[in-house]
Amino acid sequence: MFSRASSAILAALLLAPALHAAPLAPGQQAVHVLNRLAFGPRPGDVERVRHMGVQAY
Repeated sequence: MFSRASSAILAALLLAPALHAAPLAPGQQAVHVLNRLAFGPRPGDVERVRHMGVQAY
């Protein structure tokens, strides 16, 4: 049976990779934003968002 301390350690180890995610490339950022804020990228959307910038979109 797990104690509270071992449960806390296990939870910390499982969450650690999520805290250190690698930064996305500009094209990946555009796709991610379009997937989150729209219904996914349409033809030409990724280039348009890359050109204007993620913050401006």
